[in-house]
Amino acid sequence: MSYHPLPRPSPASGRGELFSSFPSGRGEEPFLPSLSGRGAKLLLPSLSGRGEELLLPSPSGRGAGGEGGFAFIAALFLLVVLGAFVAFVMSISMNAQTSGALAVQGARAYESARAGIEWAAYQVLDPRTAINGAVTAPPPCFASPSTPALPGDLGQFSLTVTCTRYPDNTASPNYYEEASLRVAVYDVTATASQGTPGAADYVERQIQVRIEQCKNPGATAPLYAC
Repeated sequence: MSYHPLPRPSPASGRGELFSSFPSGRGEEPFLPSLSGRGAKLLLPSLSGRGEELLLPSPSGRGAGGEGGFAFIAALFLLVVLGAFVAFVMSISMNAQTSGALAVQGARAYESARAGIEWAAYQVLDPRTAINGAVTAPPPCFASPSTPALPGDLGQFSLTVTCTRYPDNTASPNYYEEASLRVAVYDVTATASQGTPGAADYVERQIQVRIEQCKNPGATAPLYAC
């Protein structure tokens, strides 16, 4: 049984030199870390008489553990990016759906306010004298504010209609005179809304109109139309 001293690394070649110091009688060839930065192989003695390989870390820091850690960090970063992208897409989709729903509700609110204007115009003009009867002067405003009921899908909206008459019905005379004609002007505002003011789903539409009513006392009854 013989032992050989460990040789020193050769700077010129940059590789670890071989040594044999195992009692198996065979010259095993372990590789020590070299200056080239590559991992070196080291043969360890075993009970079977054969050398076992051991991969020593290299000065460059490369190895299975380092590569696995980098892959884990890359995968984690990719998951974070994908999660943020999915959250962004879902947010855009939800905003689009909410905007579409609000647009539909806005159109319904507008039609509700328009229905309130048509109702007010009928009250003021009274084309069949079914409300105020045969009168020779423009009638007063309807009860203000009024909340006429709406049919169908428009019934979900709160409708308020207000009226202001010029001149006021209590004035004397309570109309403007144009020759023999008697004229009054009505400012009507219809407001349709749904939801709580300040909430994200709150919808409101308002329409304002001015209606003129004319009566001719010398015209044919019962309309006395101008």
